Amino acid sequence: MFAKIFESDPLRYYLPSELTGIPSGTGTGSLYNPFLVTPPRIYAEQLWASGFLLGAFTRKERTPYSDFTLHVMSSVDSIYYPGYAFRHWWLDGVTGVFLGTDNNVTSTLFGDQIYQARDGGLWVMLTSASYFYEAEQLTYTEISGTRKLASDFGATTVNHPMVDRSLDLVVMKTDNEALNQIGVYTLSTGALVRRINLSGAPLAILPEDAKRCYVVHTNYLLSLIDYTTGEVISTLKAPGAEAGAIDYLFTWDRFLRRILVFTQRPNDTDGACLSTFSGYYPVPLSTGITAPIPLRAPRANRSTPFLAKVYGDAGEAITGVKITPTIGASQIVGAPPFTDSDGEAIITIIPSSGTDTLTVTADV
Repeated sequence: MFAKIFESDPLRYYLPSELTGIPSGTGTGSLYNPFLVTPPRIYAEQLWASGFLLGAFTRKERTPYSDFTLHVMSSVDSIYYPGYAFRHWWLDGVTGVFLGTDNNVTSTLFGDQIYQARDGGLWVMLTSASYFYEAEQLTYTEISGTRKLASDFGATTVNHPMVDRSLDLVVMKTDNEALNQIGVYTLSTGALVRRINLSGAPLAILPEDAKRCYVVHTNYLLSLIDYTTGEVISTLKAPGAEAGAIDYLFTWDRFLRRILVFTQRPNDTDGACLSTFSGYYPVPLSTGITAPIPLRAPRANRSTPFLAKVYGDAGEAITGVKITPTIGASQIVGAPPFTDSDGEAIITIIPSSGTDTLTVTADV
């Protein structure tokens, strides 16, 4: 499971006075999307309510608070012509303080997506998913010689490319993979190295270290994968699945080694943005404990072991959890203070005659 250890400020929308644009007449009827400034709303824009997030990434740069920043890009509804725009926001990577916004976005084409590579580089995937390329870090323009066509990999479309230039690999989903698969390809030649089966269709592929990546599934499970061997190391519930959320963006914080989730939420009553970055560490957290299971048929006055197991959200064993057994008239003659490496504890009792109830609780 993942522990939430960070929450950023929400993004800030432009007010009408801060935007360049001229209404085609007087009053709100002369504006595109006049609902944006219909009281009590006051802001001149909003994230697209249907969700049109373009990408999230981290960058090494000095701020008043730390030495790296968080970035998100998205389409927005706007009150001025042509009624939509593209925005870029950035926040401090340690404190989450909102730092700024501009319209210096990867592309003015709907649906372009930006992804962060293993080395921190930025790669942009075209709307049609027919090619992707490396983008310059500040202007987001295409770096000459980096464009990769889907046909280079024997495919028609590509999605979620995660580039590992040091190993000359790209992990992605092409139309050649099955629904619940990703492919690992040689970046320079396009040769297929292997395909990896997943428990759901991929939603995002995030570089974790020199040979591993996280894959977020559309069913909001998350797998840690060694893409050099194809081994699926673990599968857990993905962080950030929040009731009422409109959309999500996932990215990897290579500075503090956190999974970052940008959650798009409905706006406040005055139109203010409530969407934020959250940071998560993968840590084992208890979500349940089994009822004690007798390992031998209970008999009065005969020693009887019972097994209880503490587990996490994906059924994984949770070790080192303090347990407390309680019982009525029967006698507890043995119980470990903590669960073992399999998340299990064996409690031994000597039952009295008649009916009794053994209860095991865990301190988490």
